[in-house]
Amino acid sequence: MGINPDNRVQTEIEAVPSSAQTIYLSGRVVSPTANTEVKVAWSKLDTGIIATQSFDGTRGNGDLFNFDKSVTGSYFASQINREGIGWEQGEYKADVYLNGKRVDSRFFKVVTDSEADNINNSAKVSSVAFGSQLSNNKQIKTSQSSFARNTDHIYTQINLNGSQPGTRVEARVRYLKQNLVVNNFTATAGQEEFILFDLPLSRFNILWSDKLWASGAYEVEIMVDGSTISTESFLVN
Repeated sequence: MGINPDNRVQTEIEAVPSSAQTIYLSGRVVSPTANTEVKVAWSKLDTGIIATQSFDGTRGNGDLFNFDKSVTGSYFASQINREGIGWEQGEYKADVYLNGKRVDSRFFKVVTDSEADNINNSAKVSSVAFGSQLSNNKQIKTSQSSFARNTDHIYTQINLNGSQPGTRVEARVRYLKQNLVVNNFTATAGQEEFILFDLPLSRFNILWSDKLWASGAYEVEIMVDGSTISTESFLVN
């Protein structure tokens, strides 16, 4: 929840943990004039405005959180700091005004730290797909929900909401009939926007006497940075 030196937020999140010291909102000002002014009004939805902050484009004068009205496309960073041991949980919003006219509203919620982890980690994944063949770009060619017992490869593709560098993604594959963990996959995301895990029959056929995938349902638990964000399944028949 910090900001970069140019005032852009480091990571955009949907839920703020109640223990957070500071909450930031970042905005980009395009084609400012000498008279451009930005105001941010922070509110808790059930009680009203809790803080306001104004920006006049004088970043060059040492106000590091201000935008720079001498250039186009610079950022401002508004912030609110908690008092006491934590934020009051609930729904909040930040209204952004440009020269007195409201131009945007951003809604967020403050929840417990564990709830925030689960919500924000879930938002890093857009979808999960299974398949048996890859296209030229190394992604699943056709999504499937069932496979033959002699399928050479069963792939799990975890699609991310944009690149998520440093995010740890795990997938635990379990054969439900025997409550057998087939494999635990772990990968750390780089700049790519998907993670691909491969279950090759040639490696895992030792688990069953006939050297084929066992018939029945398989469960795949998807975890992001330690939080379980979804449980998917496929069939072998």
